[in-house]
Amino acid sequence: KTEEDEEELLLIPIQDRNGKWGFVDKDMNEVVPCKYNYVEPFSKELAVVRIGDQRTGKYGFIDKTGKEVVPCKYDMAYSLYEGFATLCIGDPSGSDGKWGAVDKTGKMVIPCKYDKPGIDSEFFSYSDGGFYNSFYFKQQKLRKTVVYRYIKNGHQNV
Repeated sequence: KTEEDEEELLLIPIQDRNGKWGFVDKDMNEVVPCKYNYVEPFSKELAVVRIGDQRTGKYGFIDKTGKEVVPCKYDMAYSLYEGFATLCIGDPSGSDGKWGAVDKTGKMVIPCKYDKPGIDSEFFSYSDGGFYNSFYFKQQKLRKTVVYRYIKNGHQNV
């Protein structure tokens, strides 16, 4: 894609008089109606949106046409990073919060069943029965899982 192509796809968050959020294009044409209580700017192909208040509202993801590619049914969601986005069912800061991940198309690639994952540009790591597992995001594809008991001084003990 050229810089011109990227500019064509640029969508800007906008808030209406009723406090609802949507998106407009660079010419201020409405692309996504103002119906969300919260939005984040697009991160590549998807944007995080929320319906409802911060405490009880539900999060999902929309594409640049406004289609909800991940329905607003999650208790927390974080923007795309390296082609993947994380989301949570249950209290994200509590013990009942279960985390997973979707890819840039909205496809669930890691089910929401893991406690407090660690996420960075290369992996999604989670605890499962006392062992830690990592899904590696390599060239926007999942690589083989690595299982280890703990990490010490930056080295994995497998």
